Amino acid sequence: MGPPPTHCPEAQMAEILFPALFVLLALGLPVAFAMAISVFVALSFGSSYPNLVVVKEMFSGLDSFPLLAVPFFILAAEIMTGGAVTLAMLRLAQSLVGHLKGGLGHANVVSSAMFAGISGSALADAAGIVNDNGIMTDSHGRTSAPHVWAAGDCASFPYRGGRIRLESVPNAIDQAELVAENIMGADKEYVAKPWFWSDQYDVKLQIAGLNMGYDRVITRRSDADSVAFWYYRGDELLAVDAMNDPRGFMIGRRLIEAGKSPAPALIEDPNTDLKALLKS
Repeated sequence: MGPPPTHCPEAQMAEILFPALFVLLALGLPVAFAMAISVFVALSFGSSYPNLVVVKEMFSGLDSFPLLAVPFFILAAEIMTGGAVTLAMLRLAQSLVGHLKGGLGHANVVSSAMFAGISGSALADAAGIVNDNGIMTDSHGRTSAPHVWAAGDCASFPYRGGRIRLESVPNAIDQAELVAENIMGADKEYVAKPWFWSDQYDVKLQIAGLNMGYDRVITRRSDADSVAFWYYRGDELLAVDAMNDPRGFMIGRRLIEAGKSPAPALIEDPNTDLKALLKS
């Protein structure tokens, strides 16, 4: 006989989420409230993730520059419309491409391109530097403009097949030092080792790595006031969030920086000596 079937946590959440959503919509509840309540119910009764992780992910989702840009984008459009800037742009676009077949559509595209150019970073637009969630750099710190370099909070750089921008003191120092060396001809690639800290009243939060793309969270408690969440993608350790657990944070940080990923079962076992994992 094989092992007993396991129930997928995501499937269990879906079994609660969608019926609750349909019932609330059928009762005539506004869509926004129906979605919010059904998600809350699914997280409360069908989620295996710790509540602290859920709250952290909710606030991380709100901490988004593109999301912040939405109301300002609308405000800019209203100001431009009120000041006749929009009309002037449309007339210019119409004069450029209006004579072509389907000229109205072409004019719309051209005016949208002009609007996109003036609504981005003014300094970068003026200098002709490419932006992508900050000033886009390569792995050495070079921007799209010759002889122009960027580092720190303003710079986005390649990271694990994607592109990120880190706002932290350690990154600002480490990246600036490497870019300074590269300006002098060192030709080194920046390999980010993200870590952060924050004191929230009686909670000391320390984070090592980035939990983007995780599919499993392991909770490990040292005592009643100390806890650490270990984020995995498959068998790869991505990040550690430690609350009043400096030992767990330091060990997790050293493991991540060394490229080591202890088996999730070892982290889950309260009898495992974490320090011994550094030597394995």
